[in-house]
Amino acid sequence: MTDFESATSYIDELTVRAVKNEASNTVKILRTLGIDPLGELPFSVAHIAGTNGKGSTAVFLESILLRDGRNTGCFISPHLVSMCERIRIRGEDISEEDFCRAFCRVREAVEMTDCLLPSYFEFLFIMAVVAFSEAGVSDIILETGLGGTRDVTNVFAKPAVSVITPIGMDHMQFLGEDLRSIAAHKAGIIKRNVPVVFADREDETALVIREKAHEMGALLFPIREKDAVVESFDTRSLCFSGEFMGRKETFTVNRQALYQKDNALLAVTASQVLGVKSTKAVREGLLEAKWPGRFEEIREDLFVDGGHNEPAILGFLKAVRDLRSFRGNSGRNILIYGAAKDKNYLKIGELLSGEGLFAQILLVRYDDYRSEEPSKLREGFQERDGVEIREFSEPSEALFGALNNRRPGDVIFVTGSLYLVGTVRELLERNSL
Repeated sequence: MTDFESATSYIDELTVRAVKNEASNTVKILRTLGIDPLGELPFSVAHIAGTNGKGSTAVFLESILLRDGRNTGCFISPHLVSMCERIRIRGEDISEEDFCRAFCRVREAVEMTDCLLPSYFEFLFIMAVVAFSEAGVSDIILETGLGGTRDVTNVFAKPAVSVITPIGMDHMQFLGEDLRSIAAHKAGIIKRNVPVVFADREDETALVIREKAHEMGALLFPIREKDAVVESFDTRSLCFSGEFMGRKETFTVNRQALYQKDNALLAVTASQVLGVKSTKAVREGLLEAKWPGRFEEIREDLFVDGGHNEPAILGFLKAVRDLRSFRGNSGRNILIYGAAKDKNYLKIGELLSGEGLFAQILLVRYDDYRSEEPSKLREGFQERDGVEIREFSEPSEALFGALNNRRPGDVIFVTGSLYLVGTVRELLERNSL
């Protein structure tokens, strides 16, 4: 059997060897592997699309279902350190051995048919479905990669529930230049007579979702921001109230960003659609859910957040303000920021520097071919009195410099990319910090 390093190298090479294919190609490969996504399935499917909050909502839902006694499979992206993080079985990352077994089965299926070579994301998705099938899971949670209509995860004809998280401006080169166009792509996961749980935010996007649901005869469960009410908030957790099984209930999540209450309530409502009736399972599931890299304090006064588009950065900035207000910090906020070339980093730079929240802004390039040069990132940042902006070719220089030179009360924040978050995690662990 192929070893893990060889398997991941093969998959990495697909970024240049393969392109995105039509859904029929994936269906054909899955059928070759004994799985028909258009027929009866041995598991229920919860399908999640949206611009921000997909991963958090998926992990909250996974954890609730686990506490309800289900055997779960969860396909999420991207990974921080290991590709195994993208395929979770019963709440744990797939083992390298099982990863390699699924890899070999998919590669053999592609080689023995006239199918086109799957893209990077398609290959991992097919591997996930194979791994879930072999593990005998009862419920799978799928996070879309891009959009919804043409996303490879949209091959299942009859999911049990469709979930759409908040929609914002991202991937415009693929999904369209306005919110309505982007929402239409996300709404492409809505299937006939399949219930839809969605974040009812912007009127423009909500209208698109409602129209599509009406067309498909799908029952709607809209979740508004006011439906999840903050009850208490401290340095480690967030308590909120929301409706479950027709009653107002109180839940707690181990998250410090207030926006996580909205992702959690989407998961709570989706779990109810999937037949969860136990308030205890929901409470315990939310409390125990772990999703690294989302406004997470990984060391004392060192926070990482994978926000990479304008809506996510706005959420990140609100979380920074809320944290400072709650803690009453007198020290400086220090920002380490890196971004991919295809992101609107000029606008994001304006947002990050516009409020004067950060006394130091350290711009970095991380180890990924899509990472933008710090000099380019700097073009979006406004020069302000008392704000120091510096450029680094290596994240390690910025990180260790910030750690070594911080004063009492200083808080360091890392944002802009989940790949940068993963790099920071690795650097800390490698140096036993």
